[in-house]
Amino acid sequence: MLPVAPVGFTPPVDLHNAVAAGSRRAVPVTFTSPTGAAVQQLSVEFAFDDGATRRTVPRAADGQAVVIDPAAGARFVSLQAHATDSGGSTARRTVLPAYRIAAS
Repeated sequence: MLPVAPVGFTPPVDLHNAVAAGSRRAVPVTFTSPTGAAVQQLSVEFAFDDGATRRTVPRAADGQAVVIDPAAGARFVSLQAHATDSGGSTARRTVLPAYRIAAS
């Protein structure tokens, strides 16, 4: 059985891999199965403390996960996704840190 292809994130960052503090961001999540099987489940979590305290992100119908950047304190956002396809293959992707939170 072939595994699900890696899950990918494409956050809307600037040239310094950063977003402005205190702004809501839609982070596109991509996933495909090498066998063409439909992705049955996708969950995305985020953390502001290198993954120590993860929170699940509700996924929008168009496949984007919304992350709320904190106004103060945090400096980075970490992301983790879990995917399962209809054939039972699974994938997990963790990015520590995924992007920086710039001072506003």
